[in-house]
Amino acid sequence: MAAWQGPALLIYNNADFSEKDFNAICRLGVGSKSEDTSKIGRHGLGFNSVYHFTDVPSIVSGPYLGFFDPHMTNLPPTRGRNGAPIAKGGHRCDFRKLSKEILSDQLDPYKDIFDCDMTSHFKGTIFRLPLRLKGSKALSQSGFTDEGWTLVQIEKMLEEWIKEAKLGMLFMDNMESIHISDGSKPEVVVKKTATMLSKSSREDGAELSGLFDKAIPPAQRIFAIKITVESSDSKPFITESTSWMVCTDGTFPFGTPDEVRQLATKRHWSPHCGVAVPLDDRQQDDLLEGRLLVYLPTPIPTGLPFHIHGGFALTSNRKSLAGGQEKDNERHIWNNFLLERCLPEVALSAFEELLKYTFREPSLGGPRTQDLDQCIAGYFHVWPVKSSKVFELFVKKFVDQSNFRQVFPVRGSPSDVPMIACTGSSITMPGDVAIPPGLRRRIYGWLRKGSVLVSDVPPKIALLAKEAWMSSMFRVYHEIDGDAIRKQLRADPEFIPQQLKSQDEKRWMLEVVLKPVLDPASSVKELLTGLSIIPLRNGEWKGLFSNPEYYNATADVQNIIDAKDILLDSDLFLSKELNPILKALIASSDFGIRLITWRVFVSAFCSEHSDGVPEDKWNRIWKFLPSQGCPADIERLPILETAYGTMTTLQAAKDGLQITGSGSLEVVTALMDLFQDLGIVVFDAAKHMNHQYFKDHTLPYSDIRLVDLISQHWTPSDSRAFSTNEAMHLRRIILSNSDKIKNTMAARLGALPIWCTVGTRSEHLIAAAGARYLEGHFSMLNLGKLPTLLSEFNFKHFRAMGATPLTVTEALIDIVMPRFLNGELECVGLTKAAYVGLVDNLLFLSNLKGRIAQPARTVLSQGRCFLAQDGSFHTLSELLRPNSRVTQIVFADRQELFPDFDVYQRMVERGCTGSGLRTLKSDPRLIQECAEKVLAETTSPDANPEITRERAVQVIKYIYDFPSACEVDWMDARWKIVPRETNFEPPYDLHTPNLPIYMAFSSLVRLKVRNQTWTRLGFFPADLVPSSAFKTKFPEVWVYNMDETYLHLNTLVQFIAPTWRTTDQQHSLKALLFKIYKGCEDFAARSDTFREYTKDKLSKLMKVPYILNGNSKDPSDLKSWDWPTRLMFDIDQNISSHDVVDKTLHEYRTFLVAVGALEIQHVEGTIDVEDGRKLGDMEIQIRNCFETQDQDTGFMDVRFKFLRGSDILAHKVVLARTSDYFFRRFTGIWASISARDPKEPGVQIIDLSSYGDIKTGFWGLLYYFYSDMLIQSNGPPFFDGEKDEGSTSEGEVGDKTPGQGGDGSSEKDDNDAEVQATKDMLGERVEYLMVLQDVANRFEATRLKDLIAQELVMGEKIMHSNVFNIRNHAEQNQAANLKDHCRKFIEMNKSSVLKYVNGEIQVLWGSLTALGLQEVQEEDDEDDEDYVPSEDDSDDLSQESEDEDEGKEEFADCAEDGSEDSDESSSETKVKGFKNKKASGDGAESIDSDGEGSLQSSTDEEGSLLNSTDEEGSLVSSSDEEESLVDIADKEGDWEIGEDWEEASIEMTSDEDESSGTDSDEDDRSEDVDLLSYLTTISPVRAQMEEELCELNKNREELLALP
Repeated sequence: MAAWQGPALLIYNNADFSEKDFNAICRLGVGSKSEDTSKIGRHGLGFNSVYHFTDVPSIVSGPYLGFFDPHMTNLPPTRGRNGAPIAKGGHRCDFRKLSKEILSDQLDPYKDIFDCDMTSHFKGTIFRLPLRLKGSKALSQSGFTDEGWTLVQIEKMLEEWIKEAKLGMLFMDNMESIHISDGSKPEVVVKKTATMLSKSSREDGAELSGLFDKAIPPAQRIFAIKITVESSDSKPFITESTSWMVCTDGTFPFGTPDEVRQLATKRHWSPHCGVAVPLDDRQQDDLLEGRLLVYLPTPIPTGLPFHIHGGFALTSNRKSLAGGQEKDNERHIWNNFLLERCLPEVALSAFEELLKYTFREPSLGGPRTQDLDQCIAGYFHVWPVKSSKVFELFVKKFVDQSNFRQVFPVRGSPSDVPMIACTGSSITMPGDVAIPPGLRRRIYGWLRKGSVLVSDVPPKIALLAKEAWMSSMFRVYHEIDGDAIRKQLRADPEFIPQQLKSQDEKRWMLEVVLKPVLDPASSVKELLTGLSIIPLRNGEWKGLFSNPEYYNATADVQNIIDAKDILLDSDLFLSKELNPILKALIASSDFGIRLITWRVFVSAFCSEHSDGVPEDKWNRIWKFLPSQGCPADIERLPILETAYGTMTTLQAAKDGLQITGSGSLEVVTALMDLFQDLGIVVFDAAKHMNHQYFKDHTLPYSDIRLVDLISQHWTPSDSRAFSTNEAMHLRRIILSNSDKIKNTMAARLGALPIWCTVGTRSEHLIAAAGARYLEGHFSMLNLGKLPTLLSEFNFKHFRAMGATPLTVTEALIDIVMPRFLNGELECVGLTKAAYVGLVDNLLFLSNLKGRIAQPARTVLSQGRCFLAQDGSFHTLSELLRPNSRVTQIVFADRQELFPDFDVYQRMVERGCTGSGLRTLKSDPRLIQECAEKVLAETTSPDANPEITRERAVQVIKYIYDFPSACEVDWMDARWKIVPRETNFEPPYDLHTPNLPIYMAFSSLVRLKVRNQTWTRLGFFPADLVPSSAFKTKFPEVWVYNMDETYLHLNTLVQFIAPTWRTTDQQHSLKALLFKIYKGCEDFAARSDTFREYTKDKLSKLMKVPYILNGNSKDPSDLKSWDWPTRLMFDIDQNISSHDVVDKTLHEYRTFLVAVGALEIQHVEGTIDVEDGRKLGDMEIQIRNCFETQDQDTGFMDVRFKFLRGSDILAHKVVLARTSDYFFRRFTGIWASISARDPKEPGVQIIDLSSYGDIKTGFWGLLYYFYSDMLIQSNGPPFFDGEKDEGSTSEGEVGDKTPGQGGDGSSEKDDNDAEVQATKDMLGERVEYLMVLQDVANRFEATRLKDLIAQELVMGEKIMHSNVFNIRNHAEQNQAANLKDHCRKFIEMNKSSVLKYVNGEIQVLWGSLTALGLQEVQEEDDEDDEDYVPSEDDSDDLSQESEDEDEGKEEFADCAEDGSEDSDESSSETKVKGFKNKKASGDGAESIDSDGEGSLQSSTDEEGSLLNSTDEEGSLVSSSDEEESLVDIADKEGDWEIGEDWEEASIEMTSDEDESSGTDSDEDDRSEDVDLLSYLTTISPVRAQMEEELCELNKNREELLALP
């Protein structure tokens, strides 16, 4: 190995060799990549080529060092376990395990090379090829060749490698750089920098997964690649950089034949190919010598201006394509497939991207407009125009497919940039039309403007494209020809006048466009019709149409007229090419070009000389006319000279005035100015040589013609006025020729303002049309000037002229009255006398018969010409007849409403008083006017009150008598004309409203309802009560809004009730109050809408509690009032947040419920109970024995003992036969554990004390077994020696009847006591049924549970206060029907039940808070342990507490005292001094336990939340050592828990139990309760309260969760 330690080639790669790579490289002559299309190495000579340089190549990669010795002549042999040598062409070992000292000579060549230290894992791969140099020992030992290398050869080879590396790296994706170094420093570095420009994938590429086992070749990618050669020395060949656009594609083109795909699979060939187009120096003349690369360069030239690459089948030496020209050869087929299908696609994609790159935005380095020519030439410079013979197929297919690829650059429009990439089928190439060089660029730009995509394709490429595309029916080819020019000219007709400046350019365009005219049979795609190609003398270019027409004129005609807008510019057609074209255009009828005609000539002359003809042209035209004869259009020529020196057309002579030979020259001269002003043509035919035209077409002069011409030419709109002299001449002519004037002429003459008027100066002239003239004989003296009346009298043509005769009626209305009205005349003295005379004449005419009287009657009914007493004028319909009392009183101060005395006298004399004067009867609106006047006076501070009231009374009485006299809604609130009643006696004078004196009919009510509204409304006075007719017409009179009653109720409660303290006042107030309740009830009962209205209004209007809950309450005490939301119907007792509705309010239930009172919605339903057995006489007798517990006659054989109370005897046989449970027990466990009664051995004793205190429930159970019925009492009766303990402990309820209550009190006679007793019985009954249900469930009495449920449901005993308790028991005792009924009750009464639960929570929370404050009192109370205060002391302390709390906020809502003087409680607790003022809810509800504001002991009907009774009936209070004394309300029922706390004392007494009727010592249980004992019981009480609070909160959450 020493021979191979000399110079060597080192090749480094930054990737590790895998195990697979090691195995593959060890296979001499057999590559591992030949079947892997993703490997580039399959296209090279392989690793075996290294043996061209060395015999012993070595490799270092990762932790391994390997040596290759194919001839096994250099490395020591490898031996096996037996020591025998093993044939092996090399060694590989982990160099980290080698001895560094022994093998240092083999390891040193790698050290410090690319950071390799030969001690640790090497990241990368190093190949070392020791050179086989000439003259070296290695050459003599070589097994490959006897020729060696020199260092010069190696250096040259490296130089060649550098050149090839610049080309070879183009298609090497994973190679970034090649470093060639002498070992000490980099000598040459070839770098590749790639920027991806585009990447795409084809769906067809997915097919590759079925063809190859390896990864799918990449889809098309385009890179901009820069190859840079850097060197540390100055050798010129290694200091350069080149830029390329490289496009590659590794997928099969769409539509690849299956046989080609199969061939690729078979031979493991890849369709990967690409092109590399140079980006530098593309404008140089010498093109790039293109090479073929198969990943690595080959020596095969292509003749193309760029390099191509593909997976071609090559010969073994890689110097030519394999397969030759053998068509059936697989390699030939594959190579042709790449050249014909794959490479053209890739090359076209590259040129698409090259086009984008070349012509990118100038801001990105692209060309500007001035550089486009050079860039376009450079782009086409690298196009494949020619190639070597082998690659001609590629060129042909490239050009052919470019027809539908965007590889042709087109200049942008309107500016040249940005350029547009277009397909060959969409562009137009330069054609056979010879465009002048100076015009070419403008023509191209013009065509592009018309969406013609002209591409500056070089002629060679254009020729190739034309040959390729026109030979295929699937390709499109466009070129610039005459049709293209004509098409664009049609789209842009302004191009010629705007862009073509010289005559030659215009002639070129005319020749190209109009050439088809000479050969109509030629094939022309774009027709000439409509093209703007006709040049006119004014410079415009017009379209070729058959109409309008343009003309070619002679020089004589052009001397007389200009007509540049219709005459051709014939100078452009003077060339020999265009002259025949012009003649052809004139000869054809399709293009509208004609020789000029006489009619056109006249029209042009007239339009050019509309303001007159200059003298020179006037002479020319008259010279020209004889040569043209006398055509019809001659009269249009403006060559007639008038008498006042102007020019007009000859036609005007027909309607003019011929004055030749006239004898009235004086009149004509006097009217000459008038003629000129009116536009009348006056001419002398003699001055025009008496041309025959005048003889044929004009009339001779006459006076009538003169007047007629003036009437025809003058119009009322003319501002020209006639002078006095002109008017005089015309009047004379008219009056002297009246017989010659026809009606048609008279009508025109009537418009001439030439007539004088009466009473004016002569200068004032008017027209007869519209004027007046006197017809008849009546006097118009003393009535002023009459400027509209003609002075001439009885001219017979006045009516034909439009003048109107003036009658008496018209004289009064049209002439006299306007002067009176505008103040020009004053109706006094002689003027008034003249006026009255006209009126009298008018009245006279109105009494005549026939049509003559009609105008006068019309004036009487409509004319505003009748004088009133104040001197004003009115129509008769506006004046009042002065004989009505109402109108005379109301309008006494309105003289303008009554006729003048003299006029009225004439009307009386002529019998015309009924001709239109207004009366209340004839004009229903008059009473409305009277009312409006009174209404205005009621609000006027200047009006006299007495006069106003007198007028109001007159109007109101008339309205009452005739309410339908006019269509007026007198109930409208605006008619505030009724004086209201103002005299009231007590109490109606209290809190009277501040109302106006005068009010509307709709705002007043009758006096009968003042009890309900006197604080809110006004009332009709007694003398102005509406009549029956008025009430019939307006039934809503007296009807008032219920809001007034509600507000009145608020006033009664808030302001009047506190002040009425006497018995009479309170009795009266209650009567008023319940009447209001009754009215509200009737109103609310009408409909749901009225109930909602009541609720809404009262909730907004009422500010204080307004329900007096009972007739016995004191209205002056605020505590007697309740908010309706605090009341609840159908409950058995007052609850924390609601009170029982007093029976006196039951008749107002609808009203109270509407405004917030709650009511229980009982659930309809039944409980199915099995039929019971029928009892015989024997069973009834046995039951009687049981009920009386008579052992002497009953012979009962079982005694049941209980935890408390006496025993119960029963018959075992009855129980065993009626209950399976008892049968099992009697024959089972009870038989073994029971004992016998020592006194009666036949009686079995069964101890049930372990079952708890169940005696009362067990009695009901046994009663059911005996009777098959539900017990109606609440427990067993009291037998000898027993006593009702006066209280009910858990599980035990006394049998309480109205005459014998559980508290020992006697029955009350008053209604409240009866109601309370009924409520107590209901509560005790429900509680007992729950105890009985528990026992029935324990002892399996199913039917008894159904009977209990039936009574609870059918008896409507389920209430807010017990529904959850009943439901819980039902659930616990498996009473599903009762549980379901409770659920429905809760759902139906969710709102009210929720209020009840919230109230109970509030009370319990307040009580718990009070328990927490008791600790501060404990020590002081211990000192006064034996002190029992008297009632006086208690009152004193209460007074002190109230004094200390003075000034604090008081309750807005004070609950009624429900326990005053009550003797129903067996014990009472008095605690004084603790108050809390707390506002809550409506009226600030107080926190109390019983709904009435008092906290009582548990023996009271309402129940205390803090106290309980022991079995002896004494009050037992408990205390936690951490808690302070709770405050308890005194027996007066007023209690509050406040922020300020006072000391308290407790007195507890027990009343004597009166219920038992016995004299036993046990009846007297009253004793003082030790305070310490009371305090020690507070903690259990608190625990019980907290448990109850928890249960209530649980119920509340359940309610809130309901929908």
